[in-house]
Amino acid sequence: MKTFALSLALCLVAASAAQAKPPTCRTWQGMEVPYLGNPAVEGLGGATTDRKGRAIIALHPERLGQLPPLVADFWLIRECAQHAIHPTRLTEQSADCFAMKTMLKKRKLSTTEQMKALQTQLRALPEDALPRGPMTEARITALPACFEN
Repeated sequence: MKTFALSLALCLVAASAAQAKPPTCRTWQGMEVPYLGNPAVEGLGGATTDRKGRAIIALHPERLGQLPPLVADFWLIRECAQHAIHPTRLTEQSADCFAMKTMLKKRKLSTTEQMKALQTQLRALPEDALPRGPMTEARITALPACFEN
């Protein structure tokens, strides 16, 4: 397992030196969620569980490395949200807002220009890029509203 995680880290570094390592992720119960490379997953991969039922985020390292850095950060944090938000409160919008607020807190998204760039880049993603299908225009347009609460 450690070898597999190490190979993911090396793939991520090799794919894009400009992208930071995946952020630390914890479930709503406080358990750490590992990011695991798996080139067999569809699209980018996503939040799931392993054979023992533990929360993981399975990633396709090559496809992740092809994303613009803002989109990669948004997507990684958003997939973390699938495990970090209590299941009774988890919605597509709550996961989107979790990602937006985390990006702001970690200073990965701090200007209006970055927000517009993220929205433009999300609109340009191939339909099969995200594991639960493409983000709708309504969800992309609603991202700035995450900061109103």
